[in-house]
Amino acid sequence: MLLILSVAALTTGCRREVGVSLAPLRAPRATGPLRVNPANRRYFTDASGKAIYLTGSHTWPNLLDRGTISPPGIAFDYTNYIKWMVSHNFNFMRLWTAELPNSGKTEDPYDNVVGPPMKWPRTGPGYANDGGLKFDLRQLDPNYFERMRSRIITAGNNGIYVSVMLFNGFEWQFETNPKDGNPFFDSNNVNGIDCRGACPTDTSAMPKEVWSVEQAYHSKGYRFGERS
Repeated sequence: MLLILSVAALTTGCRREVGVSLAPLRAPRATGPLRVNPANRRYFTDASGKAIYLTGSHTWPNLLDRGTISPPGIAFDYTNYIKWMVSHNFNFMRLWTAELPNSGKTEDPYDNVVGPPMKWPRTGPGYANDGGLKFDLRQLDPNYFERMRSRIITAGNNGIYVSVMLFNGFEWQFETNPKDGNPFFDSNNVNGIDCRGACPTDTSAMPKEVWSVEQAYHSKGYRFGERS
């Protein structure tokens, strides 16, 4: 409903000559962080006070490479993805994360396997049920955060606002499987931490050690976001 009203607000009352295209208005750089526009709460705004209408497109591997083998054989072409976004006059994307190294049988079998870096490093000793080294949940993989930061900066320099996805709870709810590599299975990490199913998204169910792990991740992500 809000989307329809927003589009109507943009089009109602516009006058132009027949056959003359409207010139797209697009900022060359993102000027966030965005906030709700107090003059019209259906839109965001930045420090300028002007209404900013967000529209965009996403694809699952724009942060983490995906494929059918581990690691995926072809890296995602982020540079051309950004060029494509700009060519379509888009100014918004969601930066997708993943929780399971192998999400098994899904609607998109070509994207089931997720390549490194993930939030936590796979250091071992020992192997997880997906065949990769076990995770160490007491560490954070700096490569994950550096990639996140660099891609946010690249997007912003091309006029694209980014919604950073901290967790992908859908995977924990619906895509766990016997070979998923879920880092919160005690058999898949070196810390003996166990929080199965939707437990990592449920504060009423998660043990204190899981909340501690997630707080460390939140803090790191926010600091990197402030630097971007």
